[in-house]
Amino acid sequence: MIEAPHYTAAGKKHPESFALPADLFDGTVNEAVLHQAVTSYLGNQRQGTAKTKRRQEVSGGNQKPWKQKGTGRARQGTTRAPHWRGGGVVFGPAPRDYRTTLPKKVRQLARQSALNARAREGMVRVIAGTPGVRVTNYEVTYKNGEEVSRVLAGGGGIVTQPTPTRHITGVQPGSSARPTLNAPGYNGTFTKKMTVRATWYNASHGAWAPGDPNYGRTATGVIVDYGICAVDPTVIPLGTRFYVPDYGVCLAADTGGAVKGYHVDLGFPESAGDPGWGSRVVDIYILD
Repeated sequence: MIEAPHYTAAGKKHPESFALPADLFDGTVNEAVLHQAVTSYLGNQRQGTAKTKRRQEVSGGNQKPWKQKGTGRARQGTTRAPHWRGGGVVFGPAPRDYRTTLPKKVRQLARQSALNARAREGMVRVIAGTPGVRVTNYEVTYKNGEEVSRVLAGGGGIVTQPTPTRHITGVQPGSSARPTLNAPGYNGTFTKKMTVRATWYNASHGAWAPGDPNYGRTATGVIVDYGICAVDPTVIPLGTRFYVPDYGVCLAADTGGAVKGYHVDLGFPESAGDPGWGSRVVDIYILD
């Protein structure tokens, strides 16, 4: 019998382990079937649209590049042969369907093997459910202290949804907890920390002149202000919030031609003038 750690809905661990269902968690781990299932799943995700042109599909090359004899060079019949630059590709990919279907019992065995493998590593835990609350209203009539009628009234319903007991497969409890940051202007968790070069800018640094409708407008349409920052979207996606020491929480809402790689531009209102930030190397904290 395989057991798993048992937790309450509030996250408190029970002193006794939970016995997993024996019909599903029987210790069977068939690695060959697991490999088939993973290969089938990955193949089913492929679009199968890769295509290269063979020599008969490349345009041009209908004429000999030079005469057969007398040039001193090797004889050639076309410039679209595979050994020519711009020629066809030998044995290149062609559009095809990579989808495969596994028998039902093979899929069931693969699922069971995956769960047993996780249970063997202690990566399955059970979280107890919570009962729900349903409210039913009645209109009750009493006569001489005795109930004489009861009529169902409106306004009732489910107040709290029940939560079923769940088998959670994943990492060990507590190992996925996000780190926390306690700093001026932010107190909470973050996903990762990175070192960047931070500079500053305001609306006057853009390409538009004052009075133009686009003056101070960022790549996402908002106006440059405190808390709006320019980033390289390949490093920090637009819409990401991050914390910058001595600045605060910033929203990645703009891009810039000079903002490349690990470089962020911190937005300031034009009325603030030069904030004295300059250019600094700082550790920023990605919040989401």
